[in-house]
Amino acid sequence: MTSYRTITLFALLLIIILLTLQTGWGVAKADGRRRTVEGTLEVVFVDYQDATGREVPFLNTGEEHLELRTGGRPVAAGVGSRLRVTGRKSGKVLTVESAEVLLSAQSSPAQGEQRQLVMLFNFQDQPTNKPWTPAYINDLIFNQVNRYYQQASYGLTWVTGDLAGWYTIPVNSTDCNANRTQAAEDGARALGYNPDNYSHKIYIYPSTGCQSSGGTTWLSTDSSGNVKTWTYISGSATTYILTHEFGHSLGFRHSNSLSCAGATFGTGCTNVEYGDNYDVMGYYNTGVVNSYHRDLAGWLGTRIQTVTSSGTYTLTPTAVADDSLKAIRIPEAYDPTTGSTTYYYVEYRQPVGYDSFLTSYTGVTSGVLVHLGTIGSDTNKLVLGSQLLDMTPTLTGRNEALAVGKSYYDPAIPVNITVLSADTSGATVSVQFGAPTCTHANPAVAISPSSSQTVAPGASVAYTVMVTNNDSAACVASTFNLQSSVPSGWTASFGSPTLTLSPGGSASTTLTVGSSSSAAVGSYTIGSSVVNGSSPGYSGSAAATLSVASSLGVTVSTNGSSYKRGQSVTMSSNVTAGGSPVAGAAVTFTMVKSNGASMALSATTGSNGSASVLFKIKKTDPPGTYQGKDTATANGLSGGASTTFVVK
Repeated sequence: MTSYRTITLFALLLIIILLTLQTGWGVAKADGRRRTVEGTLEVVFVDYQDATGREVPFLNTGEEHLELRTGGRPVAAGVGSRLRVTGRKSGKVLTVESAEVLLSAQSSPAQGEQRQLVMLFNFQDQPTNKPWTPAYINDLIFNQVNRYYQQASYGLTWVTGDLAGWYTIPVNSTDCNANRTQAAEDGARALGYNPDNYSHKIYIYPSTGCQSSGGTTWLSTDSSGNVKTWTYISGSATTYILTHEFGHSLGFRHSNSLSCAGATFGTGCTNVEYGDNYDVMGYYNTGVVNSYHRDLAGWLGTRIQTVTSSGTYTLTPTAVADDSLKAIRIPEAYDPTTGSTTYYYVEYRQPVGYDSFLTSYTGVTSGVLVHLGTIGSDTNKLVLGSQLLDMTPTLTGRNEALAVGKSYYDPAIPVNITVLSADTSGATVSVQFGAPTCTHANPAVAISPSSSQTVAPGASVAYTVMVTNNDSAACVASTFNLQSSVPSGWTASFGSPTLTLSPGGSASTTLTVGSSSSAAVGSYTIGSSVVNGSSPGYSGSAAATLSVASSLGVTVSTNGSSYKRGQSVTMSSNVTAGGSPVAGAAVTFTMVKSNGASMALSATTGSNGSASVLFKIKKTDPPGTYQGKDTATANGLSGGASTTFVVK
């Protein structure tokens, strides 16, 4: 995976050389003057080893190619669009100050036949360096990549073409200044293929000292506006890399995520390149391209619906190739000047098909994923491709889904998105426009442990009380007042007698209960109640059972009655009170040898009231009758037992 992130610098150099051959690109004076130029947009997609990437946009004026410096963010216009750009020109670089789309690209590069010429070559100083067989490359592109995009596009896009190679070009692998593109195409011609007859070209070759492994894709258009692509694969031909780079050849940007410092969306957010771990255009996986990409490509048709009024929608899993609703998009922002709209894209992922790797990602498949994406021609906004939003921003891990029963509210629209249900067949989502109404509900209360606590008269024991605010998302945070209920003469205190919780939030505190010194042996009820201080009519309660006993019931046993010197003895204890197991009791085990010497080990009982230790009988220990003893203590109670065994 890391090899793919390394930028193929030499591939980018080859692109520059090819641009020179096409347009007579020469050296210009670096005057830094403001210029307004018109031309056609071309884009180079580049990837880095540290999981960052960028687009390098070029403006083809017909006389020269100008690299557009846009602050590292891509131009939001289709390849082949006619632009008027104003900025400061220095050599062949134009630092963009403003841009206007004069004519948007009309044809979609992501639909129809994608005919490729795949050139598989090596170098004259390493003619036997052939990391892959032609059959492997042929299957990789014309079977695996083709099958992936046929399914993702519902049959609207497919891959065809020819494979030329292996062949050796008259260039050394160490010659970093040679025009490998021209040499590769000359080699294909010698084998009977005319590269000029193909709109898409893929150059695959072993990695060399000139650059590390990886991939780079360049998009341009011909005089008729048809998209042309050049893809360079150096040293790492895998399903993911070819599928990812092919996505670039269709015009797809990276699938990113948005990090907003503990929030789902707002100000101060940071774009995380490749941050969408569930999409082939993101981090290293072969998941289905998300709904934003498929919307851009025009693949979804009636499978996507623009939502501008309240309603309920059922989405089937993204990777299932059916005709049902796959996604909804909700307008988040609109620019009337450029006609660009940013949408919330809502989709449902399940571990099927190309998304099968999601089996262990329950925090993704238990709800819906939400992305941001912009549709339009706003070159000034400089959008960043799709951005996955984190619906659980305060939690770590792969759990970005908006889960069942949870809501996301955007007050700027305003709109409230709630997941009503989800199973293997689909997810049902409610979209409600307008400010939601606050609905109060009784808080949930849980006390643990709810049983198995035993104390001596006058001793204390601790409980954990958990409170959950069940108010609707439109409500403000509430303060909850905690109260206890214990038998007369007993004491009780909370670590925090009040808890302030936002809707859906949970928190816990400690309840310490002290029994009366005159309490009789038996079972008692310990209660905890909670009242919403902001809305006193809403409350909740929970109870636990506490036992009072005069002593512990303790047994001790060994795993045998007779041992040889050099063997080990397992000594076990079972601790009860009133017939019920006691968890957390401290047990001291003692082995007394036949000569009166002793050794001790300690353990703590588990939920079943049992504990055990292992004593080693040395070969120098005396023979005879040994005694095994245990003493257990818990909450002011104690007890003990003994047994014997023979050492020969």
